[in-house]
Amino acid sequence: LKILFTCSVEMLMPIFIITVIIDRPGNLVTFTAQDDGDTYYLSKMLAPKHLGLKIGVNIILLTNLSDDLVNGKMGIVHGIEGNLLHIMFKVNGKE
Repeated sequence: LKILFTCSVEMLMPIFIITVIIDRPGNLVTFTAQDDGDTYYLSKMLAPKHLGLKIGVNIILLTNLSDDLVNGKMGIVHGIEGNLLHIMFKVNGKE
């Protein structure tokens, strides 16, 4: 079973890249977080202010987005279209 998750970049700022992507083939697409709130707590966030992605890189969620897309779930970036990201996640060990 595959879940193809498509969302805006703003929604995916709470992810952390676990693959070194500079050496990977393809174009690096960089996004900047649009955070608001108390600056004290914003300075303590784990998510980076700038997020660089390439097609094929691994990511891990840092927050729960649904019952299946939970903190710690790994996925692979399958597409970048403007402000939309297509990320494939395995569910129940199946693709």
